[in-house]
Amino acid sequence: MTTDMAPITALFEAENTARAIASEMLPLITATLRVQYPTSAYLVLYRNCDDELYYHSVRGARGETVFRFPRLWLWRDTDVFPHLVPAEIAALWPDHDPSSPATVLSMIRQIDQHGVLGFLAREAMWPEEECLDKTPVGIPLQPVAPSC
Repeated sequence: MTTDMAPITALFEAENTARAIASEMLPLITATLRVQYPTSAYLVLYRNCDDELYYHSVRGARGETVFRFPRLWLWRDTDVFPHLVPAEIAALWPDHDPSSPATVLSMIRQIDQHGVLGFLAREAMWPEEECLDKTPVGIPLQPVAPSC
């Protein structure tokens, strides 16, 4: 009778494994987006009323706008980022198109399900964002210096 049962620890182990893998995917996301916005420091995402992430902007280290995504930009199969992704990065996206903003956002949303994304650094926030109900998510696109 117990042969079809798994201990509850199996679920915890699976969640920990999934969280670790999601964390390991972030460098792929940052490398992919750094090609698109080489002078940027952060990809900024907002959450909608359903807590789903969507693109907001790409910013420099002090919050200066590098690129602002159109407010109601509908991602179609024909929408692409401005630059080609190098072959060595594209090879890490088998069966997916890293030049597609919709594909990258879909992967970011999957990563988000595992609780590994952080809030946007305060120094990159705009003044009005500190008062938002939901703090913006920030994915660093450049190496982050260790804090002292």
